[in-house]
Amino acid sequence: DPETTQKSRALEILASIADRALDAGRLDDAEDLLKTTLLDMAQESSLGHALEADSLDFAVRYALRLADATGTSRWFDFTLDLLKSQRTPCSEALAKSLSSTMKRLTTIDMERLTTYAKALRQTGTGTTVQSATFVDELVQDALRRRDA
Repeated sequence: DPETTQKSRALEILASIADRALDAGRLDDAEDLLKTTLLDMAQESSLGHALEADSLDFAVRYALRLADATGTSRWFDFTLDLLKSQRTPCSEALAKSLSSTMKRLTTIDMERLTTYAKALRQTGTGTTVQSATFVDELVQDALRRRDA
């Protein structure tokens, strides 16, 4: 599909520019570059449209990079909302990425995490039940850090 190929190429170019900005510590520039695309994806998702796998991967990867770089939960929350709305299972690799980012944040929205786990459980497949377990572990980890 030419449109999909064109969109993938545009994301690759955007990723390359954003990587350079992030690597140079120009967080505001990186966020400005990524914000419109990420928010457009969130809007599509909130309207019930399924994102293509490469678009979803891009959104999750760069939202977590922004959360890591800024140390604020805004982009982490965005990631959880997007994963939930897309009913994206939480793989072990994704759980590790989420956990790594959580460690850099000062606040975690526990309700968002538990809502994501509940949404995974409600789909009822073996993959999503295992995914919910990964998210439950993230919740427990966040609670331990909060109470420490």
